Amino acid sequence: MFSAWPDAVVAAAAGPLFVAGAAKVLTPEDSTNWPAGRWWPPAPFGPRLAGGAELGAATAVVALPGRRAALVALVVYACLTLVAHTLRGRTCACFGGAARSTVGPLHVACTAAGAAASLAALAGGPGTAQGGLRAVVCLAAAAVTLAVLLVADRQGLVLGGPPGRPDGPLLTGRSDDAAADPTERVHEVLLYTSVACPSCKSLHQILDAMEPARRQAVTTTVLDEGEQLPDFLAGLGVPAAFGLNATGEAVYAPVSGIGAVKALIESVTIGAPVSITETAVGDAVREG
Repeated sequence: MFSAWPDAVVAAAAGPLFVAGAAKVLTPEDSTNWPAGRWWPPAPFGPRLAGGAELGAATAVVALPGRRAALVALVVYACLTLVAHTLRGRTCACFGGAARSTVGPLHVACTAAGAAASLAALAGGPGTAQGGLRAVVCLAAAAVTLAVLLVADRQGLVLGGPPGRPDGPLLTGRSDDAAADPTERVHEVLLYTSVACPSCKSLHQILDAMEPARRQAVTTTVLDEGEQLPDFLAGLGVPAAFGLNATGEAVYAPVSGIGAVKALIESVTIGAPVSITETAVGDAVREG
């Protein structure tokens, strides 16, 4: 029997933490899917803080002797499971700008599996002199995690499902028949731009001039040159965007072009009750 299996298990759990932490720290602010909300710090401080904590935890899991390593892994994955459950239906920034998706059952299942594996390792009792084994297994797990992310990005795969609540309506196309109630208020806008798009650069300048509260309600994904929009936005050009309501459900059909995207962002509710003006903007967005 492999007596060092608890050390191998906790080291394998540390691998994804290293990749996730490094991605959050290194990914530019405008390329991350960091969700906007009042219960966690906004970008860029939020991703940097979370990424630094994950890197520190992964290092501790590899370096600490005995059961303390498994205990750290258990606490971290239990917290990640709670966060994933809380953020279901919101944009995912687990790995910075990679594997763009929404937090869903897959995220909860993976973090819960990490917590269960850490609990088993804690019960098994990691050794006190297995630093070399842990380092090797951790690097291997990190390499596998990174490979999966690279393949997912290259193939255009969306891990966990497209933005919007998994059980909610994700509206595609531009017809009014597909649009939701025009009085539904927009609380967050998911925006897709491209580094090769002159209109996108102009839109970013417009966003920079908006009030901070409105900018924080916009989650931007910047596509590399030649990179295509996700399948659920097929047929649209960049810049493209759609809004989410307070429960993370899509509001209106996706829109594209500076004018329509700007109108959608300006329709975001920032602590104000719905008004006639807001409804009128919503109608304009639907017709865009």
